[in-house]
Amino acid sequence: MKKIIQTILLTIIATLSVILTATTTHAANLQPYMIHDQRHILTPAQKQQIIQQNERWSHQRRHQQIWVYTFKQMPSTIKDGLSDDDSTGEISDNVSTSILTKAVKSYTPADGDYDRETMVDQRLSFLTNQVSILVVYPRGGGQRALFIKSEDLRSAVSDFQNWRMNLGLSKQVDSNAALMKYVHVYTPFINKHVANVVMIKEGISWSSIWEFIIVVLFIWGFIGIVRFIRHTPGGGGGDSSFDDGYVMGRWMR
Repeated sequence: MKKIIQTILLTIIATLSVILTATTTHAANLQPYMIHDQRHILTPAQKQQIIQQNERWSHQRRHQQIWVYTFKQMPSTIKDGLSDDDSTGEISDNVSTSILTKAVKSYTPADGDYDRETMVDQRLSFLTNQVSILVVYPRGGGQRALFIKSEDLRSAVSDFQNWRMNLGLSKQVDSNAALMKYVHVYTPFINKHVANVVMIKEGISWSSIWEFIIVVLFIWGFIGIVRFIRHTPGGGGGDSSFDDGYVMGRWMR
């Protein structure tokens, strides 16, 4: 029994050690992977701004990140992740997984007191929750921008919020200002709804908005009907009915 307890305790300690190593060591090694600007769209100051913001997030509860990757040629992972009709600009999670896996394997050494594949999987799981990636690649004679949200960010963004934030964002990137606009739009949202919250809650959705509108219209319609009935004169009664009532009133007096 004593040996069983010791084995369980050692297993728990080893697991906690792996988790602690995954959450601390990887945070200190992510900076080289935050910016991958093959097209040289960003200025040095803009790159530094993104890195500094990621550094601030790394000290908060959910360790959120925004990485920017611009490609001269469309990588096969992106090409495979896109449908024939790229009208919606959707991209598969394989692109994010490919980028994050490459980063994790680059800074996870092969020699160590742990199973490398287990460590890679553990760190990849953390990064999938934490890292949003803005990918820019050639498409249709221009440069296409696709923003792949982290799992935590996806949990916080409702369909309505996603629509509202994307109103001012262009899928075609023709300048560093257009690219940085993604950073400027999502940074305050992450700060407020993701970075340091205890529990992530999705914002108001289109369905909730339509339900509210329908309830308001119903109440407004009901009030309008009641007012109409109250202010509409009663029916019946011409001169003769008036005379009859007048005579009856005189008689009752």
